[in-house]
Amino acid sequence: MSNVSFLITGSTSKTGIDFLKILSKKNFKKKIYLIIRKNSDKKKFKSLKLNILFIIEDLKKLQKKKIYFEEELICFHIAGINTSLDILNFCIKNYIKKIVSIHTTGMFSKYKPETKDYIKIDHLFKKKCSLFKIKYCLIYPTLIYGTEDDGNISKLIIFIKNKLFFPIFGKGHNLFQPVYYKDLSKAFYQIFKNQKKCIKNNNYILSGKHPIKYISMLSLIKSEINSKIFFIKIPVKISVYILNLLKFFNKRLPINKYLILRMQENRSFSHKKASMDFGYNPISFNNGIRKQIKKYFNL
Repeated sequence: MSNVSFLITGSTSKTGIDFLKILSKKNFKKKIYLIIRKNSDKKKFKSLKLNILFIIEDLKKLQKKKIYFEEELICFHIAGINTSLDILNFCIKNYIKKIVSIHTTGMFSKYKPETKDYIKIDHLFKKKCSLFKIKYCLIYPTLIYGTEDDGNISKLIIFIKNKLFFPIFGKGHNLFQPVYYKDLSKAFYQIFKNQKKCIKNNNYILSGKHPIKYISMLSLIKSEINSKIFFIKIPVKISVYILNLLKFFNKRLPINKYLILRMQENRSFSHKKASMDFGYNPISFNNGIRKQIKKYFNL
């Protein structure tokens, strides 16, 4: 296990950086190849005590690249499902036989427009791995949060902080189970330490500690930032009707009916298998959101 080097995508993301920090604290001595774009900020890696080598290439063009690696590699594809086939093709071309790749629980949605594409990519990924005898570990995280640019919870925090009213499509009783970004980076290291069991054509859902109702999430954020915002519940059917009416007059509205329709489904998933196989033990949303708000407002 100590002779294994890493190939990592998505290293400039908060989760990627945190994973590298863990490796630095663990005194990881082997080579770490980071695939980054030409304009990526390399300063993020300067403080890390790691043997880092850069591969400068766009992930969509990577599969054409041939590199002669001398050592055994594990690929950690953190950049996401939309480029997972590109990195897999690169692994096939360069004889990399182990890959840990982030996909998404979005593929289990009834209303998300991209669901069919996600399922197709996931299926083709597994089929190619089987064909070329590549051992894989697929990770399906739930809603990722914890940073100022997570694109999800951070937007809720800003809205609840600055607005007087907040629309809730439906009753707000649908369940979420957001995962704190640092729990993902810890999971990568745990998977590496348990690679004989985990990187063996396995799939793991990585979710937060417990499910929580959407309305409870919003109320917790409201309480933590001392907001005076009012929540207004609007039935889903009426919400879609109003949206369609507004879209008729303004087609550039930054919301679509699928975001509303998804408020009818639960987005909570068990992580029991991950806990059993490599000791995955995520924090609760209550603790995670306090950490995020404290960091966001420099409290």
